[in-house]
Amino acid sequence: MELKGQRASKKCLQSGILHLDLPYYKLKCMRGSLTEEKLKSVITEVIAKEKSLHEMEAEFVRLKEMRALQNFFIRHSNCESWKEAQERFPLFTTEEKLQGFRGDVIHGKCKERFLSFMHRVMATEFADRENPASKMVELLTVDCLAELSPTLTAEIPLFSGSELVFLDVPKDWTQEDLKHFLKIIKGIDIRNNVRETRYVMFPVTNPTKIQMKQVNMMASVLDEMQLGWAIAYYQYSSTTPKEQCLLTNSTFPFLVTRTSKIVKSNNHFSVPEDIAIKERDSGMVYKRQKPVKLYEELLEVLKADKSQHVIDACSGVASCAVACLSKDIKCVVLEKSAIKARLISQRLKH
Repeated sequence: MELKGQRASKKCLQSGILHLDLPYYKLKCMRGSLTEEKLKSVITEVIAKEKSLHEMEAEFVRLKEMRALQNFFIRHSNCESWKEAQERFPLFTTEEKLQGFRGDVIHGKCKERFLSFMHRVMATEFADRENPASKMVELLTVDCLAELSPTLTAEIPLFSGSELVFLDVPKDWTQEDLKHFLKIIKGIDIRNNVRETRYVMFPVTNPTKIQMKQVNMMASVLDEMQLGWAIAYYQYSSTTPKEQCLLTNSTFPFLVTRTSKIVKSNNHFSVPEDIAIKERDSGMVYKRQKPVKLYEELLEVLKADKSQHVIDACSGVASCAVACLSKDIKCVVLEKSAIKARLISQRLKH
């Protein structure tokens, strides 16, 4: 097919070389900023019947949207070419990272979401020059059921999935809510090529009746999603002897999902109780605060991958993040409440 520049002209598309079963309007998707190499590659697959016309159109749309993102990235980062951009920003120029922003650049105009991403990319480069050590804890004020998937990618360019997720299951979550959250995390990890994810889920600490109802709900969801699980307990070491462990005000259950990794450990953790953390302005105390020592022991047992972030969802007071800092593990703290997020920020500064 004759091309003028990189565009298929209407005259060419209407010419007699086209078969009746391939009307010229089917090839309009070729118009735009597509390289001859890309055009030939896709057309070859169509001729070989490896792609349908519908798949061809979808692929050309995808290529043009990605090209638009690349061109904007090049201009905004003052690079001479996409190759230079990839060399300067290898973590931010992967197709997986840009895929979530498709459609954000139209006719050279950029939506706020991708523009914000670019600002963070440039800020990260500047921060790396000033301080080579990457930021270990990221705090996001976000609703885990509504905004989690796009926010993680947009707000944390270095995020590459998570093999370990801690969750304080909110008191008002239903089975459908928990199932939805697990599916969101699964989708995020699939896009980041994380093969398995282990979850540690904590129910409310009291009253016991609601606590056990929530444990049963969590177990039901995990069974439905075919995620093997085990129940474990933690207690405050200064109160109850281990051999007298009962579900009391100082002994609490939690669920841990299994993976193909073989983990040998006792299902009972005895840890000292931490001093309650208060929000400086309101005096608010998070009643479900768990000891940092508990998270440190769990991180040791579950062997968190230091190349990935640990997710601490519905965090409360970020005891998990404090433990991650002590173990030199990256952590993403997710908290919907603005007051709790302020409390977390205050705690992490000290």
